[in-house]
Amino acid sequence: MAAPGVSAAAIASSVPMGAGAGAYSFSIEGRPLSDPGLVQDAETFAVSAGYFTTLGIPLKAGRLLQSGDGASAPGAAVISAGDVRNEALAKEPYPQLYLPSAQMPMRSMYLAVRAAGVPVRRTTC
Repeated sequence: MAAPGVSAAAIASSVPMGAGAGAYSFSIEGRPLSDPGLVQDAETFAVSAGYFTTLGIPLKAGRLLQSGDGASAPGAAVISAGDVRNEALAKEPYPQLYLPSAQMPMRSMYLAVRAAGVPVRRTTC
């Protein structure tokens, strides 16, 4: 049952411009490290199916996380390769790795909501 005024909702361990991302090492199966002394790191987030749709983030290739990506399903991930550049940064941003929240349980999560229609300004007296 949908809540009135809500067109989409998702949960995430962190949200854009928020705190909470952890940096974890990773490797890609079947692909050797270019230098065994280097460690590949990525900011890692746990998100629910619908996260990218809720935030209006388009997918360039592959598939989005789905409700079937549960704890007993094969591992799934969406990777952001760090396309965003910032002249003020001293180094390139970490890649970002988004894992299904069912495969990476967290103690606390953020709720992201996309409102339907025009937002209404609320005031209190």
